[in-house]
Amino acid sequence: MPDFLQEEIFRQFIYKDFLTDFHRTFTLPNFDRPQKHCHYTWEDDYYRKFMMDVLRTLEPRQEQKGAILLEENDEVSEVLLFFKGSLLALGFELNMKKILAFELTKLANSVGMYELTFNLRSEFFYKTLSVCSGFSIRRCNWQTIIRKHGYISDELKSKVEGSHMVTLKHARRLKQTAIEKLKGRKDLTNVKFLLPITQLDSDSIKLDKSEMR
Repeated sequence: MPDFLQEEIFRQFIYKDFLTDFHRTFTLPNFDRPQKHCHYTWEDDYYRKFMMDVLRTLEPRQEQKGAILLEENDEVSEVLLFFKGSLLALGFELNMKKILAFELTKLANSVGMYELTFNLRSEFFYKTLSVCSGFSIRRCNWQTIIRKHGYISDELKSKVEGSHMVTLKHARRLKQTAIEKLKGRKDLTNVKFLLPITQLDSDSIKLDKSEMR
């Protein structure tokens, strides 16, 4: 099948809803253009090839209400992309008890993208609060896409980091507040919690703009 025809089928039929829900997720700034607030579009060859590879690696995914998607310090094996309306929560464990810090937005959500892009373990646990439907991308496929499309790697890293750091910083503050609150209780002799494991030791992702397709 010609590439232009496959692109048309993907964009207008098979993945039309996905591209609508995750428009903000995959709208990447273009650092190589001098215009302010300039973004890549499907007219840009590098971006079009990147997005087509993303769409080709999507696998349908559904999780039932109450499922734990990731535990604290888990090694992440996939990117989860849930459609708008799916309810998710982020949390942490204190004294062997899981605490839900806050619900994520009801807009389309990704879980694991930040960790796999920067080769990190999960800092918090993620739990579904409703039936969640969407797609997944396996770790090996996501890392291959990143290496293959090195020309837009800086833009991808910037977008992923910017969209996730606000959530992570808020969760860290809530966890620290909860720890301090427990430490102030006279009926508790100690507070048990997991320290985050940072960079993974192997399979480091090298993002290099010289790796053009």
